Amino acid sequence: MILDDDLHGFNGHIDLVGSGSDEDIEMFLRYYADALHRQQWPQDWSKDMMPETKPLPYDRDRLLPKPE
Repeated sequence: MILDDDLHGFNGHIDLVGSGSDEDIEMFLRYYADALHRQQWPQDWSKDMMPETKPLPYDRDRLLPKPE
């Protein structure tokens, strides 16, 4: 992707794993969305799809290699 200098402040997100399905969106909102995303979501999209926040079901990140 090449961005033109005229697009100052442009911010984009490409989700290479999720399909954009209701299930993927619900998983993002439930486990990964921060307070700001959760506050903004109903204003931008659907007001009837705000699941309860829960901690991740598995603690796998601590097992990943650490940068040296």
